[in-house]
Amino acid sequence: MIKHAEIHKIKIENEIRYVAKMYVTYRDKMIDSFSSSCLEKVVEYLISKEYVITNYFDMTEI
Repeated sequence: MIKHAEIHKIKIENEIRYVAKMYVTYRDKMIDSFSSSCLEKVVEYLISKEYVITNYFDMTEI
């Protein structure tokens, strides 16, 4: 079971948020999520849970 995570940078009501979406590869199903206004906190959380960060999406540029 390989776990990976995607980080999405989004803007909600003029506030920047970083949302991590965690998946298991054998099901390609989201199993958890984590949100913070600080990117470093999101990365620390993912590292502590041993997730591999596979993608970063800046949704504020769309």
